[in-house]
Amino acid sequence: EKCSFGMDLADPATLAKLPREAGRIELCGLVSSICVLSNAAVLQAHYPPAQLTVDARLTGSFDPAMHKACLDLMENSLQVEVTHR
Repeated sequence: EKCSFGMDLADPATLAKLPREAGRIELCGLVSSICVLSNAAVLQAHYPPAQLTVDARLTGSFDPAMHKACLDLMENSLQVEVTHR
């Protein structure tokens, strides 16, 4: 059971599962324009110095155009490295 698309960092149980620091974080999953994007934004805010990476082969969406736009947004606005386009 979850109350949002991205991880809930206001939840102490979620925070307890995360490391204090991270140098590199790789994201994957479905749907890229909902959960993956939400988690990228949350993790970028929580770990500002970390390098976030999304392997485009390991994400997807019900809408190919939205998927591409989401990858572009993460790469250009959230400074996420998008690989294997």
